[in-house]
Order: sequence, then C-alpha cells, then structure tokens
Amino acid sequence: MSGNELEDVIEADLASITGTKQLLDTLLRVDAGKILSVHEVAAVGTYLNNIYSGIENVLMQFLRFHGIAKPEGDAWHGRLLDLSIANQAGPLPTLFEDISKEQVRLLKGFRHVFRSHYAIELDWTKLLPLVNGLDVWLSMWSTAVRTAVEQRLTA
Repeated sequence: MSGNELEDVIEADLASITGTKQLLDTLLRVDAGKILSVHEVAAVGTYLNNIYSGIENVLMQFLRFHGIAKPEGDAWHGRLLDLSIANQAGPLPTLFEDISKEQVRLLKGFRHVFRSHYAIELDWTKLLPLVNGLDVWLSMWSTAVRTAVEQRLTA
C-alpha cells in the first residue's frame, strides 16, 4: 500500500465516522429532553458500534501500510488498540492520548455488549457516558490520525 493509498482509505473511513457521528447528533438533537424509545436507543447503539468499527478500520490500515499482521486470538481487538495507545518503539503511530484512550476502551467494551446482546437490552443511561464527550476526543483522534498519515507521506 502506498502513502497515497493509505491517505485515501483513511480519509474515506474518517468521512464515514464523521457522517455516522452526524447521524447520532441529529438523532439526539430531535428532542434533547425526551426519553429515547427502544428504537432510538438501538439506533444510538448502532451508531456507536459503527464509529468503533471505523476506528478499528483506520488502525488496520496503518498495520497494512507497515506490513504488520493483524493481532490474532480472542482478544485481538484489545491488542489492536494497545498498538496505537502505547508509545512504543516501532512504526505505528500513537493515536490515543489521555481521555481518548479511556473513551475508546469504553467504546470497545460497548462493542462487545452490542454484538452479543439484543437491542432491547440496551440501557440509555449506560450509553450516555459513551456519547458525552465523543465530539472532543473523536476530533482529537481524527487530528492525530491525519497527522500520522501526513508524516508517512513526507517520510
């Protein structure tokens, strides 16, 4: 994969993540004070799951670019995040700092719940902490991703 291909694929993923976040914002803005229906909570869950999947897609693109195999085993999702959280020696960028690393770990935990439970079991009060602050850390993360891509293009 060339640097330009990395940039194109990651920009497409970031656009999808941003579009999904806009859908989430629109859903939650409709009537900010009302209690969400089971359908709306399911939609929030779907959007959060899609955002996390997009984050993993971006991380996988950096692995491909550097010729690094995807982590294997049952805990590969956590190991994939660890590769971009730890400030380690190696070619992968550190993409998560401070609050964003804690938030993305919570989102990863939600991903597991979302994929192994029924939508009717989702609890809005447990989703709210995932939604609050999403704008800030997702924006910081997107900036870090774009900076990392730029560094690879100019290297």
